[in-house]
Amino acid sequence: MRPRLVLHIGTAKTGTTALQRALSASRDALVAAGCYYPESAGNENHFELAIHAAVLAKMEKNRQAEPPPSRATFQAAFADEIAALPPNVHTVIMSNEHCQTRLKTAAQISALHDFLAPYFSGITVSLYIRRQDRRAVSAYSTRLKSLLQPDLIPRDVDSESPLYNYYNSVTQWAAVFGRDAIQIGIYDRKELFHNDITLDFLNRIGCGSIRLADIQADENQSLGLKAQSFLAGYNTKFDNADEDPGQQLDRRSTRIRKRLLARLAPLDTGAGRLPARRDAEVFCAMFADSNAKLLAEFLPGRTSLFDSDFSAYPLEEVPYDPAMFAVGEAFAELSRHSDKAAAIGDIARLRKKGGINRGGKNRRGLTD
Repeated sequence: MRPRLVLHIGTAKTGTTALQRALSASRDALVAAGCYYPESAGNENHFELAIHAAVLAKMEKNRQAEPPPSRATFQAAFADEIAALPPNVHTVIMSNEHCQTRLKTAAQISALHDFLAPYFSGITVSLYIRRQDRRAVSAYSTRLKSLLQPDLIPRDVDSESPLYNYYNSVTQWAAVFGRDAIQIGIYDRKELFHNDITLDFLNRIGCGSIRLADIQADENQSLGLKAQSFLAGYNTKFDNADEDPGQQLDRRSTRIRKRLLARLAPLDTGAGRLPARRDAEVFCAMFADSNAKLLAEFLPGRTSLFDSDFSAYPLEEVPYDPAMFAVGEAFAELSRHSDKAAAIGDIARLRKKGGINRGGKNRRGLTD
């Protein structure tokens, strides 16, 4: 008998990285309990799913019969892996948040369904949603890491945004997979089973007895105020990279940046910047109607979709730390132009200026 599939599609900024890492690290425990987390689509994040669906939809549109070699290779590997499932496996779990963010048309979602359906007895589409303002604030650090200069609350978003209008997204998936196939969880630690996304997910799909492997803290964590300020200053030297190819990072700068990002999160784990309370309220209000429709049609047992508590936000937007912003700007110039010997001395002076000392705690209580 074919197993069922639980397809987790995010959404982004709802603990997806932690969930994927836990599932991939616990493959033996999952198999022992009759569950399976495939490897052919990606070791942790099954990124091949979104890529494959997009290509299949494009092939259909162009009436192309033969897939590109890379797609044919993936399809064969996936078919072989599912065919070789241990006989006790009753549930296959796959996870990729890009399915929700990048498969934006009915044709793309249908292509994914048509690819997966022959292998399974049924498909459940599982996703978590987060109050829109909280998701935006959580995404702020991620966007800083991407060489951007983002707003704390996006100003280029309207009520139809595919990232924040959950109703539009869910109805698209329901139209293809069926309304009964949609499983929605609320990403809020007060609502998660044992305050944990992985335990909540497994409990929701009927696999709550599985003992997961211990994993390290999520590498995709948010940055604290000082680290955010440093990176924002750094990004000022590259924020026109899309318009000016000459500002793109060279290989040396790219290596330095990767090392920088690896150090920033553990350097500053305190609270990050926050928008003004009124800005968060106004942003969230844009989605009141779509949230109400989602609640009525997909979660009728709940009295509200999200809580209405905005007290965690200050009355005024939290600004950058000016000293760390300046250090970030200077470091960007050094990483682009200074030779290694000169940079070592200059970086040491910049660390001192920003209140960061190697080893131990700095004068503002941050651990390096």
